[in-house]
Amino acid sequence: LEPEGPKLESNSRVLMDGDVWVVGMKVKLNLLQEHLHIAYRRSRWQLLYSSNVQGGCASTMLRMLKGRSPAIILVKDTQDHIFGAFIPFPLRSHPKHYGNDRCILFSLHPSFRVHAASGDNPWYVLSNEKGFALGGLVSGNPAGAGFALDSDLAEGTAPERCVTYGSQRSIASAERFSCKVVEAWVLLRPDEGSVGSGASMLGNFA
Repeated sequence: LEPEGPKLESNSRVLMDGDVWVVGMKVKLNLLQEHLHIAYRRSRWQLLYSSNVQGGCASTMLRMLKGRSPAIILVKDTQDHIFGAFIPFPLRSHPKHYGNDRCILFSLHPSFRVHAASGDNPWYVLSNEKGFALGGLVSGNPAGAGFALDSDLAEGTAPERCVTYGSQRSIASAERFSCKVVEAWVLLRPDEGSVGSGASMLGNFA
């Protein structure tokens, strides 16, 4: 029998092809949920932002997510690789990195991979009107972000190595990729993560 998978309050243009789940996706999402804090498992997912509906804009995504957590950011690139981030605290516009070590970098398709924070640096999240990045710098160098999206959420980078999350190969289809759709979901639980204090002067977008 096919597993149940998470309870989505809306159809997803990332996780589904039309009304049909991407093959094997429910199994991978169930595996992903096992990596989350027990309070966040088996939650209902509410879609707050989709680039197909609200248009590609980092500022709009942050506005739709204001004060809401925990969040799942999902990206499908033009080669149909699916990846994203779990963010246990409310995202905000800030010129430097912030957050805590409960963030998770993950790939869902074609392969399933989960990367927790390595503890090597506190550059967990960078988000503002210039874009969104998970981890490291946003320059594509060896200390680069797990993935980074531009202000239009249309183009991104995903270096082979991300020190912040300990990944050793690109989470996307290539180190430079184009986005087909970006979605932001919140997990409907009463308890929310708290924002950490780690910040980096190196986290400014170019």
